[in-house]
Amino acid sequence: MTTSTRQVVQTVWAFLPLASTGYLAPLVFMYAAIRIRSISLYLATGLYTAVAVIEFVTASAPVGTYQHTVWVLCLIVAAIVAAGHAAAIREQVFDFPETGDDRWKKGNKNAVKLARRHRQMRTRARAIADRDPDLARELGIGRPDLIRSYDDGGLIDINHAPAEAISRIPGLPAEHLKRIMDVRDMVGAFSSAEDLAITADLPAELTALLKEYTTYLPR
Repeated sequence: MTTSTRQVVQTVWAFLPLASTGYLAPLVFMYAAIRIRSISLYLATGLYTAVAVIEFVTASAPVGTYQHTVWVLCLIVAAIVAAGHAAAIREQVFDFPETGDDRWKKGNKNAVKLARRHRQMRTRARAIADRDPDLARELGIGRPDLIRSYDDGGLIDINHAPAEAISRIPGLPAEHLKRIMDVRDMVGAFSSAEDLAITADLPAELTALLKEYTTYLPR
């Protein structure tokens, strides 16, 4: 059962006591008691059954009589109170095992959330590197090859990181990694992603990727 279907079933089930003016409340809570195997819900089933029976017996009582007052109170308990009770326990009652589709959607949602968090972390780390290079070095920003406690979201310092660390940039082909390392050995350092792309003669489409994942601490 998908998440959306489960939510619809939960809502309809919880609404039954109200929709039936209380007469279906015993069946609703009998189902819940069987599903959860709860003694308290079996007792609630008995209570709502008694209230529903009294409601039925007093339904035709003339307005203004004691029996009519009893009917009103039973209606409130069996319909409104029971519906609220059912709504409060509906997720527990319909706690079906997740399907493969549910797990896939949840996994994708978590992956997107994590990717966005890493992007924010790279932005903050890059700002530190631009503003205070010495602090960035102390924090180990851009150096996944070092032991460090600061999480920079996967940022790579092109001017200092070894080839293995630079190879972690998603989507960077091996031949371009080799080109970067060879040119770095010749020129020493780069000032920006644009400078790297031009100096190492990299394809223009790599520039955006490099801007997202790299920083350039001076040597």
